[in-house]
Amino acid sequence: MYGLQRFADAGKPTCRPSASATEEVTMYNGSIPAMLTVPQAARLLGIGRTLAYQLVRTGAWPTPIIRAGRLIKIPSAPLLELLATGRLPGAVAP
Repeated sequence: MYGLQRFADAGKPTCRPSASATEEVTMYNGSIPAMLTVPQAARLLGIGRTLAYQLVRTGAWPTPIIRAGRLIKIPSAPLLELLATGRLPGAVAP
């Protein structure tokens, strides 16, 4: 089924997260978990998994990340703030 969904989404633009992006990340109780995986965070930002890992690897990911060995987690609060305001968390308004 994953392959079919991926094929169906092939023509969609990736510049803005779709409504289903947040639905895919939400847990059963309807809230977004405190920590996200890189692919989950990428879906919220509307970018691909490969680009997301490249941004993390090069240090260009826009929000804080947590590394524990090979495990990479992204706190959801700064990511949601970035999506809501369009600014990086803690950035001073011009």
